[in-house]
Amino acid sequence: MAKNRKTILLSFGIGSVSKIHLYKELGEIPYWISKLYPNNAIIDDYVDSDNLSNFRGVYLHRYTNCSGLIKELRKILYVFQTAKDIDILYLIHISPQSFIRALAYRWGGGKGKIYLKMDAEASPTGKLMRWENILLIKIFYLLLKPLPDIFTIETKRAYSQMYTSCYKNILGIKLFQMPNGFDEESLSEIGITRIPVSQKEKIILTVGRIGTHQKNTELLLDILKSTNLRDWKVYIVGPIESKFNDIIDMFYSQNPHLKVSVIFTGMISQEEKYSLYNRARIFILTSRHEGFAFSFVEAAYMKNYIISTNVGGAADTINVTGGKIITSSKKDDFVSHLNNLFLLSDEKLNELVIDDDRSAITWEWILQNNDGIKKLIDNKKPEKSHITQVFYNIITPISLLFLAIVTSLIYIGYNKLHLYSLLLSLTTTIKKEKNSENF
Repeated sequence: MAKNRKTILLSFGIGSVSKIHLYKELGEIPYWISKLYPNNAIIDDYVDSDNLSNFRGVYLHRYTNCSGLIKELRKILYVFQTAKDIDILYLIHISPQSFIRALAYRWGGGKGKIYLKMDAEASPTGKLMRWENILLIKIFYLLLKPLPDIFTIETKRAYSQMYTSCYKNILGIKLFQMPNGFDEESLSEIGITRIPVSQKEKIILTVGRIGTHQKNTELLLDILKSTNLRDWKVYIVGPIESKFNDIIDMFYSQNPHLKVSVIFTGMISQEEKYSLYNRARIFILTSRHEGFAFSFVEAAYMKNYIISTNVGGAADTINVTGGKIITSSKKDDFVSHLNNLFLLSDEKLNELVIDDDRSAITWEWILQNNDGIKKLIDNKKPEKSHITQVFYNIITPISLLFLAIVTSLIYIGYNKLHLYSLLLSLTTTIKKEKNSENF
């Protein structure tokens, strides 16, 4: 890595990083920050067996011969050991794992800034922080709140709901709204050029993890059974849950006339996926919930008309490209809207989509113009409140280690008995620490 450059480190606390993540916020933000400003960048815990050592110049750090709890501890130790060389620690999700990494960074001597991308989903009730009614959880989030120097949250609706949360006093100071973006370079890498809206085909596209509860693919199949597709084709793209294959077989057996027009592709390459986005007129998503689905950004950049349930990112991207939110999430309302679209001429379909360059939804534009990122990469030293400094001082190495163990065991699914025993050990250790301090 180049000397005399700042360094940004992504430490992902919820799982490992694979190749598919490199084209999402896990890989895109370190890459574009390293390119635009410029910085060195490191992505920790890359796991794909593709022998990649870097992603567009971003160093991919791997672990060998470890998993589970041991790997989690090594990841925390890596943050601690590299802290003095890291200028920006990049974390994702408000979680115990992020809390521990932030502490490890400061305890290891990190003098730079901590950036936490919240990846929070807007609440249908209007109260984003639903967990604030639970005292112990609320205390945890209040403890985490002083540690990051910058927070970003993805959708405008989620940001507005922060006004009812314990984070309301840092809006516009430490907490900023920043959407997910599209990577223009990913198209040039695979040789795809966007075609005009007028050249698009009668294709409906959905992309995601097919058959998961979140994506609600059952609703999509119910819609397609009741819709007169005419000369349209539907491509359902993404890895398919094994248990969902029986539902697909039943769908075709009950609707044999749809075998030609409804196509499950499974997992396909980036080139094949973006080729379908390029050809498609309509993108449809029937998810039960989303933070800010990357498929929305992809569909918007590729000039698709978006039809979606009222989930995170839908309104933000429909404002860019055109589309319809089915607020009821009812099958009949989807069917009615699709059938009306199928009656339109090509000229009328063309008019539904805004045909512009979409540069304002690219990562490059967003990371150059977002106020939170500007504050993140400026040369000002991070501001430490009195409360934050107290936290740094009272967290001892042993309590940090035990907190890491507790969090890791929760994460890998240990039962309550193991957790209870470990909490007892943690309590005993803290008492011993206090007693030793008295002597």
